Amino acid sequence: DSIDNRVGYSPNVDALEEVKVLTGNAAADYGNAGGAAVVMSMKSGTNQFRGNVFEFLRNDKLNANGYFRNRNVSTAKRLGFKRNVFGGTFGGPIVKDKAFFFVDFEGTQQRTGGPATASVAPQAWRNGDLSIFPNNITDPTTGTLFPNKQIPVSRIVNPVAKKLFSSPDFYPLPNQAGTGTLGVSGNYGASTGGTQKNNQGDFKLDYRLSDKDNLSGRYSMGSYESFTSLQPLPVQMGSGQEGPTKSGVINWTRTISPAIVNEARAAYSRVIINDTVLDWSGKLGSDGNATF
Repeated sequence: DSIDNRVGYSPNVDALEEVKVLTGNAAADYGNAGGAAVVMSMKSGTNQFRGNVFEFLRNDKLNANGYFRNRNVSTAKRLGFKRNVFGGTFGGPIVKDKAFFFVDFEGTQQRTGGPATASVAPQAWRNGDLSIFPNNITDPTTGTLFPNKQIPVSRIVNPVAKKLFSSPDFYPLPNQAGTGTLGVSGNYGASTGGTQKNNQGDFKLDYRLSDKDNLSGRYSMGSYESFTSLQPLPVQMGSGQEGPTKSGVINWTRTISPAIVNEARAAYSRVIINDTVLDWSGKLGSDGNATF
């Protein structure tokens, strides 16, 4: 990704022939950013048909609990987690000693979730009863104190506050004991959830024009998305990201002499990153998505 030097595309590990890490002053071929450059070369087909398939699994049944969550086992349960990474490679000859192909695919499916907490106003606050606060509660219009730290309900006129306080499905009441001085922090227990998907693949052709000329071409495509599927409170917006990528290259290598080799390359790369705000609950009256 040439804009801010992020990783635009991560190839299937089983499809890689060679990996090089260039540090310090790299050649002009690898401009744009300092530091280091990672150069990866894909495999090519051979005169034999070869391939592999793989499946990697991680989940909350096999993973250990987090250190800090494990210390507080009474309230910090293990988070839900399941991740599958699967795919394969296959390559071989089209014409023996002349033309070869290589293809690969990798898919990722990840689901996360588990217990979470939020802080919500108790019923007394919604009724204007602020007697739990140690400081005085002053009427801003007269400068006098509210008797017993009680704000009349009729004075709560903000339409957003009135809607939230009267609609527990939007803004629920506490369902567990909170912490802190006022006992409000973390007084609502709920769940969170999220999904992540990625499907990608590569296709490569190699053709020997002559003993001195080799022609190759590669096309890669990926489709990444990550979305919030559940938040503790309906009024909490979720987020999402989509990252479709496409890239291709044609490479012609000619051996001019035992000491001189010329390489000509034409490449194309398109990286898109869509950041999205989601009305995951569908209760906020929006069409659900705002893309940046």
